[in-house]
Amino acid sequence: MTEQADPYENALAEWMNRTLKEEFALDRTFLLAAHARQLVKEAIAYYNHVRPHTSCGYRKPEQAHHCQGPFVKLWRQSKRKALDKVQDPLSYANT
Repeated sequence: MTEQADPYENALAEWMNRTLKEEFALDRTFLLAAHARQLVKEAIAYYNHVRPHTSCGYRKPEQAHHCQGPFVKLWRQSKRKALDKVQDPLSYANT
């Protein structure tokens, strides 16, 4: 899925691969590729249309996609982004 075989190059795809393997038990060998494709298709449909997500305010992704207005992100910020927001304590002295 990535050009350099680096999992950080395509983190979203790697995250979805992990979800398919762990949550839907698709980390096994299949006798037929068509069977594997069908199970992946069913897992993705369930993931998008049936399973509520905490990051979408306990809505299903399909519902969240059709919501109007601002969308409040409920997932945690990465550590790096949180650190970038920390201001220099000396900057308060100048205000």
